[in-house]
Amino acid sequence: MSELSTKLVKELVAGVGVDPAFADAVTFSGERTLAGYFAYTDLLAATLATAGTAIAELLAAGAGVPTSVHVDRVLASGWARDLMRPIVPREKVPQPFRLGGEYRTADDRWLRLTDANLRLQQRMLAVLGTPADRDAIAEEIRAHKADDLELALLEGGGAAAASRTMAEWAAHPAGQAVAAEPLVDVELLGTGDGRWRPTPGRPLAGIRVLDCTRAVAGPMATRLLAGFGAEVLRVDPAGYEEWGNRDATELTLGKRCTHIDLASEQGREQFLALLADADVFVHGFRPGVFDGLGLGEAVRERTRPGLVEVTHNAYGWTGPWAARRGFDSTVFVSSGLLLESMRRGNASVPTEPGIVQHVIVDHIVGHLDAAAAIRGLTRRLETGQGSRSRLSLAGNALLLGRTEAPDEPKIDKPLDGPFDDRVYTTIHGPVRRLKAPIDMPDAPFFWERPGEPYGSAAPVWATA
Repeated sequence: MSELSTKLVKELVAGVGVDPAFADAVTFSGERTLAGYFAYTDLLAATLATAGTAIAELLAAGAGVPTSVHVDRVLASGWARDLMRPIVPREKVPQPFRLGGEYRTADDRWLRLTDANLRLQQRMLAVLGTPADRDAIAEEIRAHKADDLELALLEGGGAAAASRTMAEWAAHPAGQAVAAEPLVDVELLGTGDGRWRPTPGRPLAGIRVLDCTRAVAGPMATRLLAGFGAEVLRVDPAGYEEWGNRDATELTLGKRCTHIDLASEQGREQFLALLADADVFVHGFRPGVFDGLGLGEAVRERTRPGLVEVTHNAYGWTGPWAARRGFDSTVFVSSGLLLESMRRGNASVPTEPGIVQHVIVDHIVGHLDAAAAIRGLTRRLETGQGSRSRLSLAGNALLLGRTEAPDEPKIDKPLDGPFDDRVYTTIHGPVRRLKAPIDMPDAPFFWERPGEPYGSAAPVWATA
């Protein structure tokens, strides 16, 4: 309900580091909620509003313009699920054969397998030694204990999570480390060029965002920054493709997308040339990955003094799982949210109605990534200092786990509007999208570019 959204935004604004006074100018509307056993809708709305307060603070600091923030809770929910509507009927988009999901183990626990792309699926099947068949996979998993198979899959380069209760996660060394971490951990860096100023109307115009994100959380963050006027360039390796998204171009709205091989000398040179002219760098790589490529923190800081860097990982930054591969779906299982949903819903299997977790952790982290980036720009405006902000999926899963679903009418899916007047071109023809859930008088939210395919642009900035 709106009261919970208001309470949450005050907590989140403080966690991101925005002046708490800006939370007082936030209002909410909409009295329906996503189905489930946690306050999905309230957290979506509150994290989106937090990004709005960061924009409001930036405009106040750089342009002397006060502005309010209003978020429609129902539209915020819709944006997390099904944003696009074709204007004319379209053929159904073929989907890859997915094998991920929850499987029962020999010790009567659940094991979550995640195959977000073909490479992960191939690694998973290699470890299991089965064909691409759900029944064969289920039989193999039923013969092993959850922890043993979880470890084997992770060591084999896959993505998996054994189910735990929330209490078991709280007692686990990884869970304890995550619980001790702040919502956003900020490290101040050196000073750089501070001449840029925000512009009312398009507050992030002139800001360049280098985007090395995957899956959902990071792309949601950079998509949000693009909607406020930033130039975003997404970098992927050649041939990269993700599964599980209705339309990959929905993740690239407002962005240009290029291919760079970071493992090659030429690719590293291209990346550093882009970074030297970037204002913000957003990525979701696990600790140590960039070091292995010769692009570690010290290199990035020398290349672009004053850089605002935002990154998130799956399982926190200080514990034994800091370098563990993970996704929204695996964190949901590891942190106890799956079993807690089943307990609250008196469900015997994860597929029962109401247990679905909506991939909300990804979205709330994406909103907070964007808020941290905007807060970093305000800090640089005021002090000249760059910064590195670290968040985690598991940290936000803890936040979600402390909530309960409000007693409100449920949101029908897909939403039947309202839709924005703009028409966007996609590979499926012209489409309209739900209206923006965030409304700010001096910062209208819209994308200047349609979603574009991966690798469709040259590795250069579009603006001089």
